[in-house]
Amino acid sequence: KITINSKNVEYGDIFFAIKGSKNDGNLYIEEAIRKGAKTIVTENGEVLFNNVNIVIVKDIQKYLAECCRRYYGDLSKKVCLIGITGTNGKTTTATLIYKYLRFINEKATLISTNGIFIDDNYHKTNNTTPNIIEIYNILKESIKEKIKYVIMEVSSHSVKLNRIYGLTYKVGGLTNITHDHLDFHKNIEDYRLSKIMFLSRCEKAVLNIDYIDYRSYFNNNVTFYGDKQNKYNEYYICNVEEGLMNTKFNVYINRIPFSFETSLLGKFNVYNIILFISIIKSLNLYNKEYIKNFLLQDINIPGRIDIVNKNPLIFVDFAHTPDAVNNILSFIKRNMNEGKIICVIGMGGDRDKSKRQLVGKITTDLSDVVIFTEDNNRSENVEDIISDIIINIDKDNYYIEYDRLNAIKKALELSNLDDIICVLGRGCEEYLEKNNVLYPFNDKNEILKLIYKLY
Repeated sequence: KITINSKNVEYGDIFFAIKGSKNDGNLYIEEAIRKGAKTIVTENGEVLFNNVNIVIVKDIQKYLAECCRRYYGDLSKKVCLIGITGTNGKTTTATLIYKYLRFINEKATLISTNGIFIDDNYHKTNNTTPNIIEIYNILKESIKEKIKYVIMEVSSHSVKLNRIYGLTYKVGGLTNITHDHLDFHKNIEDYRLSKIMFLSRCEKAVLNIDYIDYRSYFNNNVTFYGDKQNKYNEYYICNVEEGLMNTKFNVYINRIPFSFETSLLGKFNVYNIILFISIIKSLNLYNKEYIKNFLLQDINIPGRIDIVNKNPLIFVDFAHTPDAVNNILSFIKRNMNEGKIICVIGMGGDRDKSKRQLVGKITTDLSDVVIFTEDNNRSENVEDIISDIIINIDKDNYYIEYDRLNAIKKALELSNLDDIICVLGRGCEEYLEKNNVLYPFNDKNEILKLIYKLY
């Protein structure tokens, strides 16, 4: 078999020694050979071992993808593969498509940040987009289960590093493009072009025209959506009525108006819904009444405006980019009658540092009280991360509490029943990473335990 993990090597296997951001597969070549690997693929031209085949390649990820397609067969053409890319909203949009397909009794697979669902069977995942071997195994299992539709989130890393090279996407959808991953991409244009590169390879593409136009890049079938009516938009949003319990909105589809109501909150989620609807329509699965009834359900997407408590209103959300944090807090501010907004947030270590001061400014401008704390610090010191966050703040409405549990506890202690507490940045993540060690910590579970003690 083909493998990138030396622990999984068996006699006769092909081991791909991939150098990643954390681990270098070249350090495990000897282990792979001891366990029986007969072929080693590497980009390192200095690797020399006896009694094994050494294959030196220029782009190991691309070569791995090509080998997988030959080894497994061109499986992506045997299903309807749907890819969702963008800075924010990928998980919500992909999950909406999956949940709707299950709602209308279509078998489906979901590959997302929140895990992998093959029909209704759940499997954990470590990355937004799994490695190509995992993807092929998921496709293989889906085909075995007679699943036609496979929906997956597509990260800019996976595109840029050729981790999804050779897959055939029936439809690709773009949510938005805002500030993120500039530790990996050299600038925002490079980040944007990685999205365009993916979408231009899909048989059909659905693009948010408010964030991207670039019609000249696309030879494929392209549909646009947004919140302004123009000659290019097939879908546009209007009359959005937000609330803290539901959202009502109209959408024009090819100039014909439709009204919808949903339990998903905020205008930013209306964008996700429009992308979901346009993709469903492109698959010839659109039925107005089915979609209306589906959206009226209590749609729970773990870690995305996930309400934990009603009085005070407490929710957790994955928002960690400037745009996502601004959207969440602006939505709350627009819809609050009284009380105060209390925000608990940190920023991840070893990631795009330029986001930190932007998030610090946004949270203190839009919240009444902010408690800055740890997130996944990875190899960085939490003190250094928070120093970066607060460097540009000109208000004094914030506290620093390095321990995340104590930060959440402080938010509860400062709150009254008419306040709203937002715990942002981690969503439904199960572990907190400190000094490159994973510690069990789920924001929602910890909040519930504290509520039980305090109230």
